[in-house]
Amino acid sequence: LGEQECYCHADNCGGQNKNKTVIAYLAWRVLHQLHKNIHLSFMIAGHTRCLVDGCFGLLKQTYRKSDCFSLGQLQDVVDRSASCNKAHLVSDGDADLWREWDAFLAVHFKPVKGIRKLQHFHFDVRKPGVVRVQETVDGPSAELTILKTSVEEVLAAGLPQVLEKGGISAERAAYLHKDIGPLVPDAFRHQLCPLPATDRALG
Repeated sequence: LGEQECYCHADNCGGQNKNKTVIAYLAWRVLHQLHKNIHLSFMIAGHTRCLVDGCFGLLKQTYRKSDCFSLGQLQDVVDRSASCNKAHLVSDGDADLWREWDAFLAVHFKPVKGIRKLQHFHFDVRKPGVVRVQETVDGPSAELTILKTSVEEVLAAGLPQVLEKGGISAERAAYLHKDIGPLVPDAFRHQLCPLPATDRALG
């Protein structure tokens, strides 16, 4: 998209946002010059309600009053829910978007110590593999080197391997077809609750 500078805001959830993989990925992006600067700030605990929460609440209101039996219908619900909501579908043709970033980044980058108490992270293309951190927006900053290997090795490593689709078990497929299928309109039943592959083979 040609974006050079990125500002991100997130809550302090360690599983989703404030973790070694997110920090390493942002450092990787700057190292590859996909951005010149990335600023990541975490909201103060107890003050994490923001515009995103409001937009998601509007989405839930519309979703509760709508039928959703396909990705197309869900996309329509998201787009109708509020001007701040816009759906972006990921198709089978975009399968290479799902990669094993955790293991890949762990080879080249090390975790930031004391990450839980830090609120602001800045990545600068002029200092690859380095992150500037702060506990408060107007407090002192420190530069931490999180690169374990070399810039040349990271560039030569390319991209992580593509993750294979997990799919669902035969038992789950049979349950969807037998118990959920009768509740789904005919137009969507084959897509959502198809006859399990084992039964098709026998039939």
